[in-house]
Amino acid sequence: MLDALQWDQIRVCAKIGMECTEVDPAKRPASMKHIIDCLAEIECSTHVIPAGGTRELLLVHPSVICFPFEPNKAITCPLQLTNNTDKHVAFRLMDNSMESSFLRLPLYDVVPPNTPYTLIVTTQKKEDLPRKYIIDVILQSATLILGDDDHINTFRSQPDKFFQETGNDVQVVKQKALYTLTHIATSFSKPILSTVKVHVYVEMHLSCLDTNRAKQWIIIGDENGHVGFWDYPTQKKVDALKVSASRVTCIRFIERKQWIVAGTEDGYLHVYSYETRIQKITSLRVGAIENLESRAAHTHLAIHPTQPYLLSVYGFKVKLWDWDVGWECIQTFENEELMTILRVAFNPNDTFATASMDCTVE
Repeated sequence: MLDALQWDQIRVCAKIGMECTEVDPAKRPASMKHIIDCLAEIECSTHVIPAGGTRELLLVHPSVICFPFEPNKAITCPLQLTNNTDKHVAFRLMDNSMESSFLRLPLYDVVPPNTPYTLIVTTQKKEDLPRKYIIDVILQSATLILGDDDHINTFRSQPDKFFQETGNDVQVVKQKALYTLTHIATSFSKPILSTVKVHVYVEMHLSCLDTNRAKQWIIIGDENGHVGFWDYPTQKKVDALKVSASRVTCIRFIERKQWIVAGTEDGYLHVYSYETRIQKITSLRVGAIENLESRAAHTHLAIHPTQPYLLSVYGFKVKLWDWDVGWECIQTFENEELMTILRVAFNPNDTFATASMDCTVE
């Protein structure tokens, strides 16, 4: 028996067929793009199974994941998930087709409350346009219960088991991923035309980024210790350098000094000037950990908006650095529970906040 979506598909195809036979040419489909848009619109309808109500846990944009096909290239598309709730939301993005078309799916992570989160979805390299150019993608999301260690640990160590045990409290969004021909643009691609298309290959994962409003640059760090500069109006890569053999875990522009600061997984900060050309200023050791393979610690940074201060996080320590006195560490703070700190942020009123692995904010 046909379901509602299949009946809608038949209805749209019949309508297109009738338009094609119109005697008046003005009433016929204006272009191939018009036909593709009509078919894609019905194919890419989103179905939501609400969890305990009608409010969506994660809002998804764009409604269709479009990949302009190019032979033998990994193709990327940003997918933005927005959490408009006051709770942490865990998600799992899966490829529902028989033969996987994507790199590194399924993907798992947590979106903090009232926060947008951007995924970069990447296709496998294919020599020819797949015969099945529309692919089923499923996004599952569920509220993460803070304070319930078993609940949190299950998601971290066994995310598939977490979603299985959550059962009816999981919200499901069924989407379509669509291969398009580069010379036939669809209306769904319009909201993301301004994005920089960074092709991600298997051996290189992008790990962090920052933006420079004055120069209109995006800076991107990867797991191999490389940093790339992109001009987003021209969508061209303008420079690149290797700062470390370790993964770049956080990168920041200091626009008023025309510097960048890169934090790496081995516990170092690397400072470079880009005023006239890329030139190294200094490297600082911010922390050390015996077992880096566990990735139990990584460097995160925050820049004070007006003072010459930088906060660094590594392990359970926060250090305050003053670059006006030769990058001296002027104060060190420790998490009382010796819990790994994941993020740090300045308040302009000379305070700061940290977020730790045990889901506490101080």
